[in-house]
Amino acid sequence: MGLELVPYSNDYIKFIEKWESTKELSKYLSHTRPQYLRESDLALEKHTLFFMIKFDESIIGAAWLENITENNGKLGIYIADVNCRGKGIGSEVIRILKEKAFKEMKLSKIYLNVRETNKRAISCYKKCGFEIIKKYPKKHFSDSSYQGVYEMEQNNSALEH
Repeated sequence: MGLELVPYSNDYIKFIEKWESTKELSKYLSHTRPQYLRESDLALEKHTLFFMIKFDESIIGAAWLENITENNGKLGIYIADVNCRGKGIGSEVIRILKEKAFKEMKLSKIYLNVRETNKRAISCYKKCGFEIIKKYPKKHFSDSSYQGVYEMEQNNSALEH
């Protein structure tokens, strides 16, 4: 698998803007970029690792850890290229990010939020060792859906060696 996580630079914003304009991702995601980019808050950038997902020489998505503290980080990931979904790429990206978080950064926990109807993502996260720990009440999203959100997490102690 020709997979690489490329550190984000402003050169990649054109991909994100293109993906946002298609509205395809809004069915699954509330955010297509980390908080520091959504809010133009450079102070938050210090607490974020942001990567573009490169597969077979094409940029196909993005992944990040944000809100990083000495103990925790929040995961965000998406495969924007629909032809690259279901190939195990997301699972491999999560494995790489978990290794960075748990082994290099010594974080205790990674957590994420996922819409309850995003069954493919929930299945992937569970396969990668995440567990649902909370369900938030239903709310309206930009794609006109009305659904709940799960919070999922994985602790360092649960990391497969």
